[in-house]
Amino acid sequence: MDARIRVHNVELAKIGLGVSGGDVALLEMIRRLRTADLRHVLHTTASGHATFTRHGLHPIPGKFEYHQAGSANDERIGVSAAYAWRTAYALRPPVVVTEAPSVVLSHSDIWPTVIYAHRLARRNNLPWIAWSHMVLPDLTRGYRGQFTGRRTVPSYAFALSAMTQRLSLRLMAKKASRVLTINHYTKKELVRRGITEDLITIIPYGADHLARPETGNCTPRPFTAVFVGRFHEQKGIMDLPDIWVHVRKQIPDARLAIVGDGPPAITTMLRAALDRRGLRDAVKTLGFLEDGPKTQALRASDLLVFPSYYESWGIVALEALRQGLPVVAYDLPVYEGLFSDGVLRVPIGSTEQFADAVVQLARDPKHRRTLGRAGREAVSHFRWADSAQQLSEEIHSVAK
Repeated sequence: MDARIRVHNVELAKIGLGVSGGDVALLEMIRRLRTADLRHVLHTTASGHATFTRHGLHPIPGKFEYHQAGSANDERIGVSAAYAWRTAYALRPPVVVTEAPSVVLSHSDIWPTVIYAHRLARRNNLPWIAWSHMVLPDLTRGYRGQFTGRRTVPSYAFALSAMTQRLSLRLMAKKASRVLTINHYTKKELVRRGITEDLITIIPYGADHLARPETGNCTPRPFTAVFVGRFHEQKGIMDLPDIWVHVRKQIPDARLAIVGDGPPAITTMLRAALDRRGLRDAVKTLGFLEDGPKTQALRASDLLVFPSYYESWGIVALEALRQGLPVVAYDLPVYEGLFSDGVLRVPIGSTEQFADAVVQLARDPKHRRTLGRAGREAVSHFRWADSAQQLSEEIHSVAK
């Protein structure tokens, strides 16, 4: 009998090329846990397989393999329809070999992932560990209103996401052996949604997945600031034109780089807003970038602008701080105790105060370097090896 624990990892949420904080966690932890006593199977979609192999997570005989779940072409029918198709597929997970101790580990609380993991665990009589990386904001407040108090009518897409997440969290509360999350703020939100406190374990993200920062490099940087993220209202992407207009009033030659992509409608809106404000030559959109080029974009900038209205962690800010870049961000509650140094926080939604903070740092290289060094030191203890060790302990504690 093989005494190694077999870990059935499940991630059916992947759509497109982008990599979320949860995706980074999956990559970095599995990479470190392909050890002598753990054997991994990753049940994922064709998109997930392509994304994770592109980031170096290749099959290793006897240690790691893929199991494709669902259709290779389901993304063509749209996100909601693809998730509905994956949910139908998830109702009939495979029977797996269970001679060795085994555990099911779901890597997101997206409904297809959760239902597949639950059914896989139940069908094969296995324990289930479930990740929840971010609890969505309240239905009538949304991303922009959760911390400003503003209420709004939710879009169809947000309402569907919020309601299916509540179903996921309810199922996790009843059936999961353990629930994992990334910080005390999200743990408190999970408790508010019905998961008992003693079921939850906090495993923070690491910050050491990008290349080590260059020190002593005095090469002039072509960009005053860089934005990295999805084109989504959660990320404050449409605040950038207003912010940069105010910056340019004080620093006429200030330049902004934008790294990321999103739905064509939001991309078109962003470009139109930049054109209306006369910012076409002041802002360079670089599109989606893999880790290497993304690191170069960070190193080509003096600071990171991070105007998110809602976050559960802020892995992009962590990546920038590791490179020694100070960060300007809206003052979200989740940042308390997480980014204690290296971040200038301004009132949520105040694009003028945000711009003033950018100008303050852009005009003061000494202050910028001081904040950058402090931020780099502050995030140095966020190590993926530590996170993986915590996860390994959770797996060993429940495997059977």
